[in-house]
Amino acid sequence: MANKSGIATNQGKELCFDFHIHSKFSYDSLLSPKRIVRIAEKRGLDGIAITDHNTIRGALEASKFNKSLINVDLIETLNGRLSPELNIKAQTLARNTGLPIIGGSDAHMSKSIGAVRTF
Repeated sequence: MANKSGIATNQGKELCFDFHIHSKFSYDSLLSPKRIVRIAEKRGLDGIAITDHNTIRGALEASKFNKSLINVDLIETLNGRLSPELNIKAQTLARNTGLPIIGGSDAHMSKSIGAVRTF
């Protein structure tokens, strides 16, 4: 099975995610969770994580529109808004802990959703 972008999904195939998006429940974004889900689907993402500052309200609201939630422990080692030095520090932490790594756009605006993806 493939999603709209042609990326194979299910049965151990590649999936495409943006694990770092902020919603209107963060002080620095205006995006509604419903709009985030709609844009992510339109851009062919298989999943997203809404990572608001100091709240999970955006993620909870988005879950009403997207029913495929997975609980996993991951370390973001590529953040689209951070310096290479800080991303390298995160990579070192991931190596030391053995946790899987991900990348995320750190999207605060709709144009950034999917700019950094994890396959």
